[in-house]
Amino acid sequence: MTALMCDSTGSELLIVLKHNDEVYKECFTGKTGHSPLIMRLVDSVLKSAGIKTDDVDVFAACVGPGSFTGIRIGLACFNALAYATGKKRIEVNSFEILTYGCADGLYRIDAGSNNSYLCQKEGDSLKLSFLEGCDDSLKFEDGNADRTAAFVAVTEKKFKNKEFSSNLKPVYLRKSQAERMADVKN
Repeated sequence: MTALMCDSTGSELLIVLKHNDEVYKECFTGKTGHSPLIMRLVDSVLKSAGIKTDDVDVFAACVGPGSFTGIRIGLACFNALAYATGKKRIEVNSFEILTYGCADGLYRIDAGSNNSYLCQKEGDSLKLSFLEGCDDSLKFEDGNADRTAAFVAVTEKKFKNKEFSSNLKPVYLRKSQAERMADVKN
């Protein structure tokens, strides 16, 4: 399996290529700037492996939850690459990466403005939710420290199980800021 993976859901833009048992990785950390960089990072990992997009078997993208704009950037790019090459797509959610190989429990991703995306992990079951405001009484498990290895492992498992998607679709657990502002006006 040759898989090209993208996680643009947070402040770090992560592009990973798994090819011939080698893993190539490029990342950029910053609050903004994913859009102009994503294809440069894709090009960099492909060149490092000496392959082209046509050599990729599957395009996997992290579909959220996370940054609304970041999710849209990654999914638009990877849907376009998969469409242009006629290759398969795999959806991976943020908590599949965060909790891969971890114990059952409650996991958290910062949603900004004192809000959180939550995941209750019980075995292979992940129950996702959104929490407005911070509750200091909640105790969270530590997530997977090696996101790259977890992303590769989840993608390989889904590839083996033929868990393909015809279109990469975002996972939003709350309305976007624009939608919330429109609700207030109405």
